[in-house]
Amino acid sequence: MPGEKYQICSVSFSIISLVLLWTKLPLQHQVRFKENLYGLRFHTFNFITFLSALYQLFLFLKSIKLYFFLHIKCCSIFWCAHKNLLSFIVMFIEFDEPWRPVTWSGANKEDMLQKLRALQVSVPDVNRLNILLHGPIGAGKSSFINSVNTVLQGHNTTAALADSSAGKSYSFTVKFKYHRLKKGAPGIFYPFSFADIMGLEPGSSSGVHIEDIVHVLNGRIKSGYVFNPVSPIAEGNPSYNSEPSLKDRVHCLVSVLPADNISLISNEVIQKMKDVREKARNLDIPQVVLMSMVDKACPLVNDDLKKIYTSKKIKDKMKECRDKLGVPMNCIYPVRNYHEQVTNDLLQDVLILMPISDIIRFANSYVEDQVYTE
Repeated sequence: MPGEKYQICSVSFSIISLVLLWTKLPLQHQVRFKENLYGLRFHTFNFITFLSALYQLFLFLKSIKLYFFLHIKCCSIFWCAHKNLLSFIVMFIEFDEPWRPVTWSGANKEDMLQKLRALQVSVPDVNRLNILLHGPIGAGKSSFINSVNTVLQGHNTTAALADSSAGKSYSFTVKFKYHRLKKGAPGIFYPFSFADIMGLEPGSSSGVHIEDIVHVLNGRIKSGYVFNPVSPIAEGNPSYNSEPSLKDRVHCLVSVLPADNISLISNEVIQKMKDVREKARNLDIPQVVLMSMVDKACPLVNDDLKKIYTSKKIKDKMKECRDKLGVPMNCIYPVRNYHEQVTNDLLQDVLILMPISDIIRFANSYVEDQVYTE
């Protein structure tokens, strides 16, 4: 029957359209997709090519006298797809309200800065809190140290040398060093410092050695030590501290992961980070995760940093950090490092000060607990 033919062709056309749109078969005119932008999947979407292929299909169908019916059906399909795509975008890229509240004001920024300026370590024998940053190469560890210093100083700084080369395969940082941040007058520093170390890499002969990170946690490596990826520091090394005290140890461990490349980090590097976390846990050292490069992971956030906690893409990336490292969401902080700007930005400053305030608080509590529980 003619009606049955139309129904069969209608169903077939719908199936062909879905296959062209959503599969990854090696067809000349297929439409492929890739994770990008707002979490949708787009890749080499050549709409003209697609229409051309569709037109060829129309010519064939017209030759069997089904042109008019399929023309109407096609218009219906494209209109529904258009409306569904718009609804999909609106529904799935952004929450109605921020799921983590942030006060984006100059008053809040100044309040956090003032608390850092007034900070005093809870234990007199510890003159500063030691914060260790670790993670894969190119994750933004050195850039974060510079960003914190930029916020505190109110101008562009480069205390920790960073490398912004795209696709680099080696760690730019090779020497262990605690970076102290100036506070006002010359010779006066904030009572906390950041340890900058070589990045983690796959394999046993590249990147920082896991045992060296453990030595840093225990305060057994002095500033200036040059990391050897093949073997950890030996006890006879001049940079080896054989009698570390509480002031030499790490007081908070910060794992750094890049939001735009979390899925591409090798399982071996993730396992190394988990091993370090386990060692820190055995020492009762508090831990947090910094998720850097949020602007590269989500254009919504790149355009407006206030969208950081309404972006579903960013929250999904934070969940990925949680699942890979086993860190709870309330200890994961998305940040945007200073890497293009040469002047301070209020929103960026606030976003950086939020994790720093908590990190310093965690570290200070750890030092206090170590004294009163030992």
